[in-house]
Amino acid sequence: LADAQVDYLRVLLEAKRRQPADDVYSGLVQAADESGQLSEAELVSMAHLLMMSGFETTMNMIGNALVTLL
Repeated sequence: LADAQVDYLRVLLEAKRRQPADDVYSGLVQAADESGQLSEAELVSMAHLLMMSGFETTMNMIGNALVTLL
C-alpha cells in the first residue's frame, strides 16, 4: 500500500509541476523547485505527510462526532 501511495504522489507532483494550480501540492512543488533544497524523495515524503495528516484528522473528527451523537 505504501508503494502505491508513493507512486501516486510522484505522478501527482509531476503533474503539479507541469500544470500548477491553486492548491497545497502545487505550492509545495513550487517552493521546493525554487529553493532547490529538497530532494525528490523529501518532496514526496512531505506530500505524503500532508495527505496522511489530512486523512487522520478527518477520520478522528468523524469518529468523535459519532461518539458525541450516540
